[in-house]
Amino acid sequence: MASFILGWLGFTAVGPAAGSIAAAWQASIAAATGVGVVAGSPFAVLQSFAMGGASLASAAASSLGLAGWLFTSLL
Repeated sequence: MASFILGWLGFTAVGPAAGSIAAAWQASIAAATGVGVVAGSPFAVLQSFAMGGASLASAAASSLGLAGWLFTSLL
């Protein structure tokens, strides 16, 4: 189920899908920080899970970061 949701958001085994929510989130991180995604951040953990590296527990915890980003982005 988590893999389906991550895929729907645009997290794929080769990186964020162009035009997806994941790609927009990644672009917003780069714009905000000027350096891009930081290792261990919610985005990095979710992408790692989609690529087969992170555990389900890590991805679930990071989804809170995604929910916060979506909430603030939609305001």
